[in-house]
Amino acid sequence: MTDAANVEYGRNLSGAAENPPPLSLFSCLVVPLALLTILVIYPPHALDLSISHLFFTEGWGWHRSDSFVFWTHTATKVVTFSVALAMMARLAFHWRKNRTLPKDLTTLREVYVLAAMACGAILVWWLKRTTGVACPWDLSEFGGTFSITNPSFSLFPQIGNCWPAGHAGTGFVFFAFYFALRGVSRPLARAAFWFALLFGTFCGFTRVMQGAHFVSHVIATGLIDWLVCAGVYSVFLAWGRRKGFASVSAFRPLWQWRTIPQRTLILFCALWWSAVYSFPYLQNSVGLNSAGFQWSASALLALTCLFGALFAASAAFLVGIMQLPTRICGSMIVILAALGALFLTAAVVPAGPSHWLLAPLFFLASLLPVLLAVCRSKVGIRSWRLQPY
Repeated sequence: MTDAANVEYGRNLSGAAENPPPLSLFSCLVVPLALLTILVIYPPHALDLSISHLFFTEGWGWHRSDSFVFWTHTATKVVTFSVALAMMARLAFHWRKNRTLPKDLTTLREVYVLAAMACGAILVWWLKRTTGVACPWDLSEFGGTFSITNPSFSLFPQIGNCWPAGHAGTGFVFFAFYFALRGVSRPLARAAFWFALLFGTFCGFTRVMQGAHFVSHVIATGLIDWLVCAGVYSVFLAWGRRKGFASVSAFRPLWQWRTIPQRTLILFCALWWSAVYSFPYLQNSVGLNSAGFQWSASALLALTCLFGALFAASAAFLVGIMQLPTRICGSMIVILAALGALFLTAAVVPAGPSHWLLAPLFFLASLLPVLLAVCRSKVGIRSWRLQPY
C-alpha cells in the first residue's frame, strides 16, 4: 500500500474523524520539562509568600470554612472519581461479557486514560510524601513551626507533605483526555485541554486560598501531570500497536521535531527572556523579596507594565536581528540566551554541596528550549514576511 492508502485504511478501521498529527517534542516535552526543572531548583518563594499572605489576613476566614472546603476540595474529587469509575465499569462490562477487551481504538483510549490518570495521581502522591516541603499553614510566616524549603527528593517519606499540590491533580489528570481525543476531534481535544487546565487551576488555587499550598506547587502539579500523560500516551500507543489495536496513529510517527516559524520563534524567545531570564529582576523591581511586601494595585500595575516593556523590547530586538544573515542571526540568539542562562544560574542557584549538580542542570534547563527553538527554525529572513503556522 502507499502511504495515503495506509492512512485511509487506518482511518476506516478506527472510525476516527481525522488522522491526528504527530506531537511536537519541543512544546509537549522539552518546554514543560525545562520549566519543571527550573521550578524545582528555584521555587519562587517570594512570589508564593506574597500571594499566600493575601489569604491570611484577619478578615479572611475561608481556610477555616467547612463549607468552602467541602465544595472546593471534597466535591471536586467526586467529579474525577466518577469519571474514572464510569470508565472502569464500562471496561468491566466488556470483560465480563466477552472475557476479553475489544481491540478497537475506543477501548485503547479508555485504557490509556485510566492508566494516565492513575499514574499521575500515584506519582504526585509519592512526591508529596518524599520531597519534604511543608504546607503554608505550617510555616513560621503564618504561625506554624516549619521553615520554607526547596523540594528535596528521597526514596523515603520526609516531614512535610505539600509538594506538589495533590488536589490540583484532581483536575490536571484530565490532560489525558486531550491526548486520547486527538484522533477523534480536534475541537474536542482542545476542549478537553482547556477543561483540564481550568479545572486543575481551580482545584489548586482554592487550596492556595485555604493555606494548603503555594502557587508554585499548583504549577508544578500541572507540569508533572502533563508530562505523565504525554509519556503514558507514548507507551500505550506502542502497546496498542503490538496488541493489534486499530489505530490511525499506527500509520504516522507519534513524535516529531517540527519546524518553528519565524513568528513563533520571536514570540517564544521574547517570552522566555522576559519571564525566565528576567524573573529575579522583576521580583526585585517591586520589592517582592522584602519582608513587609504587600500587594497593591500600584505594585501589580508596575509589575505588569515592566513585564510588558521587557517583552516588547525583546520582541523588537529579535525582529531587528532577524534581518541579519541566517548564521549570524542564529548565533546571536544562542549567545545571548547562553549569557542570560549563565547570569540567571549565578544569581539564583544556591551555594552548597549540591551546587556542582544543580548549577549545570539549571543552566541547561534555562538554555535548552531557546537553543532547540533556534535549531528548529529558519532564521535570518531579510524581509518582514513572517512565516505562517
